[in-house]
Amino acid sequence: MRQYRSGSYRSALLTRDLLIIVLAALGLLFGSGVLMWLLKRRAQTYFDRKGSDALFHSFWGLLNLVVNGGFEERVPQTRLGRVFAIILVVSSLFLVSIFVATVTSTMTVAALQENVDSINYLEGQRVATIAESTSAAFLDSWDLSYVGYGSPNDMFADLEAGKLDAIVSDAPILSYYSNANAEPATQLLPRIYRRENYGIALPPNSDLAEQINQTLLRLREDGTYGDLVTTWFGDANR
Repeated sequence: MRQYRSGSYRSALLTRDLLIIVLAALGLLFGSGVLMWLLKRRAQTYFDRKGSDALFHSFWGLLNLVVNGGFEERVPQTRLGRVFAIILVVSSLFLVSIFVATVTSTMTVAALQENVDSINYLEGQRVATIAESTSAAFLDSWDLSYVGYGSPNDMFADLEAGKLDAIVSDAPILSYYSNANAEPATQLLPRIYRRENYGIALPPNSDLAEQINQTLLRLREDGTYGDLVTTWFGDANR
């Protein structure tokens, strides 16, 4: 069972929390640079500038201090300046750690919960499936609204017409459609949400069962089965 929808780690990273952390770091460096300029402008030549000219130089000096300990001529000379610099460097370690941890956790969650995120995407979207199918039961279990169709052809026609945002149905049906209709506006998600098997119904103790099993085994062993799957459903399903 797969999802077929119209339509990245980039979106996972472009979050409000990360933006706040970046802006907080810049604000801390800028504000600390101004404070450092006030503390050191009469003690060191580098900081002995007018206020308008000192803004960037103070920011740049603080950035170098935090990243690599600063250059020799910018090492704080006054006792108060040294104490402030030590506090700033130690504080920046925590800020950088928070930033790295946030990025790492965001990427990890995006990778591990990709299936859940894809299902959550369906909330509030125009979703379709075959009525009274196992796919419909799956959507019901997630309490997701959908439109039930009696025919896959009608369902795909509405998808192409822009009346639907996503289709949830059997993987072979969606794979066949994707292989036969390679449109850039649609995407077949590779994840399978619920594995199900197909079978061939026969009367009890039918003599055909052994023949069918032997034929299927032979088709797999000589590669014919794989070739048929590629022909009708694409290389990704082989």
